[in-house]
Amino acid sequence: MKCNKCNKTWSLYDVKDNYDICPHCKQKISTKFDSFDSVAEGLHYCIKAGGKDILKNKSKMNSYISDLMGNSFNDRNLVKNAVESDIGAILYDADEKDNQEKQIAFNQAVARMEREFSTNHEKAREIVSYFTQALQWNINVSENENEKPKQQTEADSASNAVIQGNPQNTSVNPVNSTGNAVIQGNPQNTGGNPVNSTGNAVIQGNPQNTGGNPVNSTGNAVIQGNPQNTGGNPVNSTGNAVI
Repeated sequence: MKCNKCNKTWSLYDVKDNYDICPHCKQKISTKFDSFDSVAEGLHYCIKAGGKDILKNKSKMNSYISDLMGNSFNDRNLVKNAVESDIGAILYDADEKDNQEKQIAFNQAVARMEREFSTNHEKAREIVSYFTQALQWNINVSENENEKPKQQTEADSASNAVIQGNPQNTSVNPVNSTGNAVIQGNPQNTGGNPVNSTGNAVIQGNPQNTGGNPVNSTGNAVIQGNPQNTGGNPVNSTGNAVI
Protein backbone atom coordinates (compact mmCIF):
# COMPACT_ATOMS: atom_id res chain seq x y z
CA MET A 1 0.00 0.00 0.00
CA LYS A 2 1.14 3.56 -0.68
CA CYS A 3 0.46 6.67 1.38
CA ASN A 4 -0.86 9.54 -0.71
CA LYS A 5 0.72 12.03 1.68
CA CYS A 6 4.30 10.83 2.24
CA ASN A 7 4.39 8.39 -0.71
CA LYS A 8 5.92 5.64 1.41
CA THR A 9 4.75 2.05 1.02
CA TRP A 10 4.01 -0.96 3.24
CA SER A 11 2.05 -4.19 3.13
CA LEU A 12 -1.48 -3.76 4.36
CA TYR A 13 -1.57 -7.47 5.23
CA ASP A 14 1.00 -6.84 7.98
CA VAL A 15 -1.17 -4.24 9.72
CA LYS A 16 -3.39 -5.51 12.53
CA ASP A 17 -4.68 -2.21 13.95
CA ASN A 18 -5.05 1.33 12.65
CA TYR A 19 -5.13 0.05 9.08
CA ASP A 20 -6.23 3.52 7.87
CA ILE A 21 -3.21 5.31 9.39
CA CYS A 22 0.09 5.51 7.53
CA PRO A 23 2.72 3.76 9.70
CA HIS A 24 5.34 6.20 8.43
CA CYS A 25 3.86 9.72 8.61
CA LYS A 26 1.04 8.73 11.00
CA GLN A 27 -1.52 10.55 8.85
CA LYS A 28 -4.96 9.18 8.04
CA ILE A 29 -5.02 7.58 4.62
CA SER A 30 -7.24 8.88 1.84
CA THR A 31 -7.46 5.97 -0.55
CA LYS A 32 -7.96 5.48 -4.26
CA PHE A 33 -7.11 2.47 -6.35
CA ASP A 34 -3.54 3.65 -6.95
CA SER A 35 -3.03 3.39 -3.19
CA PHE A 36 -3.15 -0.40 -3.41
CA ASP A 37 -0.64 -2.85 -4.82
CA SER A 38 -3.38 -5.07 -6.22
CA VAL A 39 -7.12 -5.60 -6.47
CA ALA A 40 -6.79 -8.19 -3.69
CA GLU A 41 -5.16 -5.67 -1.34
CA GLY A 42 -7.91 -3.17 -2.10
CA LEU A 43 -10.55 -5.78 -1.24
CA HIS A 44 -8.62 -6.61 1.92
CA TYR A 45 -8.84 -2.93 2.89
CA CYS A 46 -12.58 -2.88 2.24
CA ILE A 47 -13.07 -5.96 4.41
CA LYS A 48 -11.03 -4.36 7.19
CA ALA A 49 -13.04 -1.16 6.92
CA GLY A 50 -16.46 -2.78 6.82
CA GLY A 51 -15.79 -5.89 8.86
CA LYS A 52 -15.87 -9.44 7.52
CA ASP A 53 -19.68 -9.47 7.65
CA ILE A 54 -19.61 -7.08 4.71
CA LEU A 55 -19.03 -10.12 2.51
CA LYS A 56 -22.64 -11.13 3.13
CA ASN A 57 -24.01 -7.69 2.24
CA LYS A 58 -23.78 -7.23 -1.52
CA SER A 59 -24.87 -3.61 -1.72
CA LYS A 60 -22.63 -2.53 1.15
CA MET A 61 -19.63 -4.38 -0.26
CA ASN A 62 -20.01 -2.76 -3.66
CA SER A 63 -20.41 0.65 -2.00
CA TYR A 64 -17.17 0.20 -0.08
CA ILE A 65 -15.37 -0.86 -3.23
CA SER A 66 -16.61 2.23 -5.06
CA ASP A 67 -15.74 4.57 -2.18
CA LEU A 68 -12.34 3.12 -1.29
CA MET A 69 -11.07 1.73 -4.59
CA GLY A 70 -12.93 3.78 -7.19
CA ASN A 71 -14.65 2.49 -10.30
CA SER A 72 -11.97 2.80 -12.95
CA PHE A 73 -9.62 -0.06 -12.13
CA ASN A 74 -9.28 -3.09 -14.38
CA ASP A 75 -11.82 -5.83 -13.71
CA ARG A 76 -14.10 -3.47 -11.76
CA ASN A 77 -17.19 -4.74 -13.56
CA LEU A 78 -16.19 -8.36 -13.00
CA VAL A 79 -15.51 -7.69 -9.32
CA LYS A 80 -18.94 -6.10 -9.10
CA ASN A 81 -20.47 -9.14 -10.80
CA ALA A 82 -18.71 -11.40 -8.32
CA VAL A 83 -20.23 -9.46 -5.44
CA GLU A 84 -23.66 -9.47 -7.07
CA SER A 85 -23.50 -13.24 -7.56
CA ASP A 86 -23.06 -13.50 -3.78
CA ILE A 87 -19.74 -15.32 -3.76
CA GLY A 88 -18.98 -13.35 -0.59
CA ALA A 89 -21.47 -15.44 1.38
CA ILE A 90 -19.88 -18.66 0.11
CA LEU A 91 -16.40 -17.49 1.12
CA TYR A 92 -17.60 -16.09 4.44
CA ASP A 93 -19.08 -19.44 5.46
CA ALA A 94 -15.79 -21.22 4.73
CA ASP A 95 -13.43 -18.63 6.21
CA GLU A 96 -13.01 -20.39 9.57
CA LYS A 97 -12.81 -23.88 8.06
CA ASP A 98 -9.82 -25.95 6.92
CA ASN A 99 -8.12 -25.60 3.56
CA GLN A 100 -10.01 -28.49 2.04
CA GLU A 101 -13.33 -26.78 2.77
CA LYS A 102 -11.92 -23.48 1.53
CA GLN A 103 -10.89 -25.13 -1.73
CA ILE A 104 -14.41 -26.46 -2.16
CA ALA A 105 -15.83 -22.99 -1.45
CA PHE A 106 -13.45 -21.46 -4.00
CA ASN A 107 -14.68 -23.86 -6.70
CA GLN A 108 -18.30 -23.20 -5.74
CA ALA A 109 -17.74 -19.45 -6.03
CA VAL A 110 -16.17 -19.88 -9.47
CA ALA A 111 -19.12 -21.98 -10.61
CA ARG A 112 -21.54 -19.34 -9.25
CA MET A 113 -19.91 -16.61 -11.35
CA GLU A 114 -19.99 -18.81 -14.44
CA ARG A 115 -23.65 -19.60 -13.90
CA GLU A 116 -24.91 -16.15 -12.90
CA PHE A 117 -22.97 -14.01 -15.37
CA SER A 118 -21.64 -16.49 -17.95
CA THR A 119 -18.13 -15.49 -16.90
CA ASN A 120 -15.26 -17.21 -18.70
CA HIS A 121 -13.97 -20.07 -16.52
CA GLU A 122 -10.38 -18.85 -16.29
CA LYS A 123 -11.46 -15.27 -15.62
CA ALA A 124 -13.90 -16.38 -12.94
CA ARG A 125 -11.06 -18.19 -11.16
CA GLU A 126 -8.91 -15.05 -11.33
CA ILE A 127 -11.65 -12.81 -9.92
CA VAL A 128 -12.55 -15.18 -7.08
CA SER A 129 -8.85 -15.47 -6.24
CA TYR A 130 -8.81 -11.70 -5.55
CA PHE A 131 -11.27 -12.33 -2.73
CA THR A 132 -9.49 -15.40 -1.33
CA GLN A 133 -6.20 -13.47 -1.30
CA ALA A 134 -7.98 -10.61 0.45
CA LEU A 135 -9.04 -13.12 3.11
CA GLN A 136 -5.46 -14.46 3.20
CA TRP A 137 -6.45 -18.00 2.33
CA ASN A 138 -3.56 -20.35 1.69
CA ILE A 139 -5.11 -22.47 -1.05
CA ASN A 140 -4.20 -23.45 -4.60
CA VAL A 141 -6.08 -21.23 -7.03
CA SER A 142 -4.27 -22.47 -10.13
CA GLU A 143 -5.97 -25.20 -12.09
CA ASN A 144 -4.43 -28.54 -13.00
CA GLU A 145 -5.40 -30.59 -16.05
CA ASN A 146 -7.68 -32.91 -14.06
CA GLU A 147 -9.80 -30.02 -12.80
CA LYS A 148 -10.44 -28.41 -16.17
CA PRO A 149 -13.95 -28.82 -17.60
CA LYS A 150 -14.02 -31.69 -20.09
CA GLN A 151 -15.09 -31.04 -23.64
CA GLN A 152 -18.14 -33.14 -24.49
CA THR A 153 -19.43 -34.03 -27.90
CA GLU A 154 -22.63 -36.05 -27.75
CA ALA A 155 -24.12 -36.39 -24.28
CA ASP A 156 -26.52 -38.83 -22.70
CA SER A 157 -29.37 -37.95 -20.36
CA ALA A 158 -26.99 -37.71 -17.41
CA SER A 159 -24.97 -35.08 -19.32
CA ASN A 160 -21.99 -37.44 -19.52
CA ALA A 161 -20.44 -37.65 -22.94
CA VAL A 162 -21.59 -40.84 -24.65
CA ILE A 163 -18.15 -41.32 -26.12
CA GLN A 164 -16.84 -41.44 -22.57
CA GLY A 165 -19.11 -44.33 -21.48
CA ASN A 166 -16.14 -46.56 -22.11
CA PRO A 167 -12.60 -45.43 -22.98
CA GLN A 168 -12.59 -47.62 -26.07
CA ASN A 169 -15.87 -46.24 -27.38
CA THR A 170 -14.29 -43.91 -29.91
CA SER A 171 -17.10 -44.01 -32.45
CA VAL A 172 -19.84 -42.51 -30.26
CA ASN A 173 -21.77 -45.80 -30.19
CA PRO A 174 -25.01 -46.06 -28.15
CA VAL A 175 -24.72 -46.73 -24.42
CA ASN A 176 -26.68 -49.03 -22.15
CA SER A 177 -28.26 -47.99 -18.83
CA THR A 178 -24.91 -48.01 -17.04
CA GLY A 179 -23.34 -45.66 -19.56
CA ASN A 180 -21.13 -48.32 -21.14
CA ALA A 181 -21.02 -48.40 -24.90
CA VAL A 182 -23.14 -51.23 -26.33
CA ILE A 183 -20.29 -52.26 -28.58
CA GLN A 184 -18.25 -52.66 -25.40
CA GLY A 185 -20.76 -54.86 -23.55
CA ASN A 186 -18.08 -57.50 -23.94
CA PRO A 187 -14.48 -56.67 -24.76
CA GLN A 188 -14.55 -58.97 -27.78
CA ASN A 189 -17.75 -57.48 -29.20
CA THR A 190 -16.00 -55.24 -31.70
CA GLY A 191 -18.63 -55.52 -34.40
CA GLY A 192 -21.45 -53.76 -32.62
CA ASN A 193 -23.57 -56.93 -32.19
CA PRO A 194 -26.79 -56.87 -30.09
CA VAL A 195 -26.53 -57.25 -26.31
CA ASN A 196 -28.65 -59.20 -23.83
CA SER A 197 -30.17 -57.77 -20.65
CA THR A 198 -26.84 -57.81 -18.83
CA GLY A 199 -25.14 -55.81 -21.53
CA ASN A 200 -23.09 -58.75 -22.85
CA ALA A 201 -22.94 -59.16 -26.59
CA VAL A 202 -25.24 -61.94 -27.83
CA ILE A 203 -22.49 -63.29 -30.05
CA GLN A 204 -20.39 -63.67 -26.90
CA GLY A 205 -22.92 -65.72 -24.90
CA ASN A 206 -20.39 -68.51 -25.27
CA PRO A 207 -16.76 -67.97 -26.26
CA GLN A 208 -17.09 -70.36 -29.19
CA ASN A 209 -20.27 -68.76 -30.55
CA THR A 210 -18.47 -66.76 -33.21
CA GLY A 211 -21.16 -67.01 -35.84
CA GLY A 212 -23.83 -64.98 -34.09
CA ASN A 213 -26.11 -68.00 -33.39
CA PRO A 214 -29.23 -67.60 -31.17
CA VAL A 215 -28.84 -67.78 -27.40
CA ASN A 216 -31.04 -69.35 -24.73
CA SER A 217 -32.34 -67.60 -21.61
CA THR A 218 -28.99 -67.81 -19.86
CA GLY A 219 -27.21 -66.13 -22.73
CA ASN A 220 -25.45 -69.31 -23.93
CA ALA A 221 -25.46 -69.97 -27.65
CA VAL A 222 -28.04 -72.64 -28.66
CA ILE A 223 -25.45 -74.33 -30.85
CA GLN A 224 -23.37 -74.81 -27.70
CA GLY A 225 -26.09 -76.48 -25.58
CA ASN A 226 -23.99 -79.63 -25.92
CA PRO A 227 -20.32 -79.59 -26.88
CA GLN A 228 -21.00 -81.95 -29.80
CA ASN A 229 -23.96 -79.97 -31.12
CA THR A 230 -21.98 -78.16 -33.80
CA GLY A 231 -24.65 -78.26 -36.46
CA GLY A 232 -27.12 -75.89 -34.88
CA ASN A 233 -29.65 -78.64 -33.95
CA PRO A 234 -32.63 -77.80 -31.68
CA VAL A 235 -32.18 -77.94 -27.90
CA ASN A 236 -34.53 -79.17 -25.17
CA SER A 237 -35.67 -77.20 -22.11
CA THR A 238 -32.40 -77.84 -20.28
CA GLY A 239 -30.39 -76.45 -23.14
CA ASN A 240 -29.00 -79.82 -24.25
CA ALA A 241 -29.06 -80.57 -27.96
CA VAL A 242 -32.01 -82.72 -29.10
CA ILE A 243 -29.52 -84.68 -31.15
